[in-house]
Amino acid sequence: MAGKGLIGALGLLALMGCSLARTEFYRGETRHLYSRGCEAYGAGELSQARELLTRLVEVDPAHARGHAVLGHLSMAGGDGAAAGVFYRQALTLDPALTEALIPWLVQAEALQGAQRLELAGVDLQGLLELLEAGNDERLQEMLEACPALDDLARDAFSLTPRERWQLRRHVLRRLLTTPAAPSERLFAGLFLGAEGTADPLAVRALETWLGDNPSDARRPLALNQLLALYLRLGDTAAFLEAWQQAEAEGVPAADLARAAGSAATGAPGDQPSPVPDAPRRPHPESETGWFRLVTMGQGG
Repeated sequence: MAGKGLIGALGLLALMGCSLARTEFYRGETRHLYSRGCEAYGAGELSQARELLTRLVEVDPAHARGHAVLGHLSMAGGDGAAAGVFYRQALTLDPALTEALIPWLVQAEALQGAQRLELAGVDLQGLLELLEAGNDERLQEMLEACPALDDLARDAFSLTPRERWQLRRHVLRRLLTTPAAPSERLFAGLFLGAEGTADPLAVRALETWLGDNPSDARRPLALNQLLALYLRLGDTAAFLEAWQQAEAEGVPAADLARAAGSAATGAPGDQPSPVPDAPRRPHPESETGWFRLVTMGQGG
C-alpha cells in the first residue's frame, strides 16, 4: 500500500511538473511575441507587428498590452472601429492602463466618427463655411440632418487649429446674441465641451437644452458631456445629480464611465496622433512617449 501511495505521489508530482513546464513555455512565448511585435512596430514594420501580436492574443487572450498595441496598429491603418474594440478589451483586462489608453480611445472614436460623417457628407469645415456665409437656413438643415451631433462636435480631422478657433468664436457669438434653435444649442454645448475646457457657456447651453427637450432621444449625448464638464469645473454635487439622472434615463454605465474618463483628455486636437509619428523608432525607455505607455513590463 505504501508503495502504491508513493507511486501515486510521484505521478502527481510529474503531472504538476508538466503543468508548470507548459505554463513557463507559454509565458516565454508570450514574452517573445510581445517583444518582437513591439520591435517591429517601432521599426515601422506594421504587417509583421500585426501578425506577431495577433498570434500573441491568440496564445494569451488576457494579454492587455498586446490588445493595446493592436489598437495602435488599427489606428495606423485608419480603422477607428477596430482600434476602439482593442482599446476597450485592453482596459477591461487591465484597468491600470486607463490613464494611458483613454486618450487613444477618444482618438479612435473621433476617427470612427469622422468616417461616419464622411459617409453622411457633413463635417465641421462645411459648418464653418455656412456660419461665415451667414446661411442660417442651410445651417439648421445641416444640423438637423446630421446623424450624430457628438461625432460632428468631436470632428478633429476637417479643420486646422486656426479654423477650429474661428468656429469656436462663431459658436460663442451666436450663443450670446442669437436665439438658438434646439439642434444648434445642443451642438454648441457638445462642441464647446469637446474643446477640453471647463466652459460655463457649454454647461448653460446643455442644461437649457435638456430642460427644453425632456423626451429627445439625444439626451444621453448632453448628459454625458455635462458629466465631463462638471468634473472639469469641480462641481461634485452637479456631477452626482447628472449621473443619477442619466442612470434614471437608462444611459449605460459604460457610457457614463467613458464620459467621466474623457474629462481629463483635453481637446480633440490635443489627443495623440492616430499614427505614432515621433519618434519613428520609439525608445522603450522614454518616460513620455506613446511606446512606454503600453510596453512597460513586457513580460505581460
